[in-house]
Amino acid sequence: MKIEQDPFLFELDYDCLELPALTSFTSSEYYPSSRRDLSFVLPNKDRISN
Repeated sequence: MKIEQDPFLFELDYDCLELPALTSFTSSEYYPSSRRDLSFVLPNKDRISN
């Protein structure tokens, strides 16, 4: 597999996330399907730190 960018690794602590149950899901017609993609949608108030 040819990777054009440097990969990165991160860890999620699921106990700290305190996520509510998933209430809805809609597929997107604008993006092709992928089996190696991971996305997160976060509110603007959340910040990511190093």
